[in-house]
Amino acid sequence: MPSFTERYHELTKYHPNSIDKVGSVLWEEQPVPFKLEPLGTKIPLAETLHKQASGQEPLLPPFAASLPWLAHLLHHTGGITAKVVSGDSHTFLRANPSAGGLFPIEIYVIILKSDTLEPGIYHYHPLHLALYFLKPLPSSNELKEIFLNHSALESCPALIVNTGLFSRATWRYKERTYRRMLLDCGHALGNTLEMAQYYHVPAVHFTGFIDSQLSELLDLDSSDEVPLTVLGLASEDKKDNLVNLIQPGEAPAKAVQRTIRGQKIQQQQNTCEQIPAGCLLRPAVKTSLSKYSEIPKDTLPFPQLIAMRRSCREMSGEHLTQEEFYTLLNHVHKSHAFWSFNLSPEFLETQIIVLRVEGLQAGLYKWDELLGQPELKLEGDFQAQTYQFSLGQEIAASCAFLIVHTVRLPELIEQFGDRGYRYATLSAGIAGQRLNLVCGHLGLGSTGIGGYFDDDINTCLNLSLQEAILYVTAVGKPSLP
Repeated sequence: MPSFTERYHELTKYHPNSIDKVGSVLWEEQPVPFKLEPLGTKIPLAETLHKQASGQEPLLPPFAASLPWLAHLLHHTGGITAKVVSGDSHTFLRANPSAGGLFPIEIYVIILKSDTLEPGIYHYHPLHLALYFLKPLPSSNELKEIFLNHSALESCPALIVNTGLFSRATWRYKERTYRRMLLDCGHALGNTLEMAQYYHVPAVHFTGFIDSQLSELLDLDSSDEVPLTVLGLASEDKKDNLVNLIQPGEAPAKAVQRTIRGQKIQQQQNTCEQIPAGCLLRPAVKTSLSKYSEIPKDTLPFPQLIAMRRSCREMSGEHLTQEEFYTLLNHVHKSHAFWSFNLSPEFLETQIIVLRVEGLQAGLYKWDELLGQPELKLEGDFQAQTYQFSLGQEIAASCAFLIVHTVRLPELIEQFGDRGYRYATLSAGIAGQRLNLVCGHLGLGSTGIGGYFDDDINTCLNLSLQEAILYVTAVGKPSLP
């Protein structure tokens, strides 16, 4: 059997030699989904991963900022897991799903303290399977200013920073680029959080930071690449210091202030947020359903699930059982793990369009997060509407049910200002990835639907336009090949 290193080198024979660029939707102009190799010192990760996979060097605590742990974590956050070859073309698949396979998310690591890595700024390059040392750390005062004196800085020896490149996604998604980048970032963040929990590594969101100063620290071209989220990793002995910081508090004023007019991130965000308000058409009515089950977290092999995850492209049209339905919904939404990392817990809502679930009436539901059960809004067969609002994608009509994450924009923006849409969409992406992974565990299929008519979904769900549509995920039995 070939080693991990040999398999990886075979997988990544292609090396890009052109820079990213913004183009029209012409396939020959599709941007390259990798940055050029950085100029910094290269730290190869393939051998470390091979030794872990072969059992020569088992992954042992302490984790947080150790090189073996970071190699494992980064590979399962956004590393290459497969290559699809079709004639002369080939596509790299990664641990984190991405709309259109464009992968606009880049991963940086800020090492504050480590026994195996020099403190400084690093960039993770999935194609070359390496960390690149970019520059030393700034002063502690500079870091405190960037992260608004976040108290967890003293307890987190490593920070994972996800950024988004507009030029990789605007080629296809135009005004929806910001939304798609945030969902893709949520997918990667969902992987990171699942891995951290699996290995008992305390993690905390750094929700408040000054974008412009963090961009400068990472040497980003701020006209194209922008920081989206920061996650702090702590050692187990520092867990008690983070108890009150896991749930994000009120966003600091400097973190939510309006950015400079004309910046791409602000233009995209305004496009997403400026939706007129209206009234709900029908109230939700609670049903008597209360059955649910949960999967013990220790039974979910997240490293394997992440490596094997694939979006389902075709579903069989078969029914799911109630047990499968409740297991999925409760794992994703009721569990403490999701609520601990939901950046907008009071605003993110889950709508469900049930098409084929045994014992459940087909119709529109709203998920009650606290009770762990759906509230029936309207009975009926909505296959025609799901097919229509998803631009004629058959999977939206052949699945068992669709989950639609929505958010009440006026209240969200009043609370968080310009950070609000970012928080809610990242949370929807985290939830979507949690759903993908547990579906894989249960042998079910799931896929995020990125192409849809927002207003048609609002009409289908009987929601006013003040309820923004963030993400649609189809779930069902996959068709056999």
